[in-house]
Amino acid sequence: MVENEKQRKFPGKEVPENSDELMIQVASSQLRADYRKSLGKEHARRSWDFEVKKNMESKKDKEENNSRK
Repeated sequence: MVENEKQRKFPGKEVPENSDELMIQVASSQLRADYRKSLGKEHARRSWDFEVKKNMESKKDKEENNSRK
């Protein structure tokens, strides 16, 4: 039964014997993670910019409507 449990697990990535190759893999993975994180922050910033712009436009429209009355 222990062997069946081992077979169900997903195999991990192969770890290179050479430390330089390992460092390159780690650095590459970190760069990808940082890039994905920065994309998420950029998306959040843009969505906030959109909401602020939308609120300012609606406020401006309300002021124009009030001044017309």
